[in-house]
Amino acid sequence: MIKKEMETKDIEVITDVICNKCGDSLRLYSGGKWYNYGGVIEATVEGCYESKYITDGTLYKFSLCEKCFDELRRTFKIDCSIEDEW
Repeated sequence: MIKKEMETKDIEVITDVICNKCGDSLRLYSGGKWYNYGGVIEATVEGCYESKYITDGTLYKFSLCEKCFDELRRTFKIDCSIEDEW
């Protein structure tokens, strides 16, 4: 005989993503549902040995919305490579 019991477990869920640069929420509402990550860039930058600007061994994690990414990209002296995925 198999006995069963209901068990409740706590799970971690993402409730929102905030752009580190502008502070805006990245939640999108579409088709009657809320979605996160509307055009968000999640980045991790790690400091290296003898780095002049980033502390050695430190990880910097941040999110950028597509608007802030576009503003940053436009300051690049050499633009990003762009590939059409469609």
